[in-house]
Amino acid sequence: MYLVTFEFVQERVDDEWRALNDRVQEAAESNPAYAGRDVWHRGDRTLVAYRWETAEGLQRFREHPVHREAKARYEEWYGGFEVTIAEVLTEYGDGGLDGEE
Repeated sequence: MYLVTFEFVQERVDDEWRALNDRVQEAAESNPAYAGRDVWHRGDRTLVAYRWETAEGLQRFREHPVHREAKARYEEWYGGFEVTIAEVLTEYGDGGLDGEE
């Protein structure tokens, strides 16, 4: 499992950004290695955490034309960003967050 965090400062939101953001999410969801995402907001920052089952699947997403377009156009909407890619060694919990006992 791989966890990719994308933290950014959003300076502008418009219809073009919304459409491209939707297309990026569709590209991620169409990838068999995609395992989900979570989004948090803190002040002027947004953090999106994507989960990927394999490094190969993550690489396919990174090379997807829609993702490449979004990367090329980031300055139109973001004041800055940071990406962290980490391999998950383990996950654990009490199950309460998944609705389990």
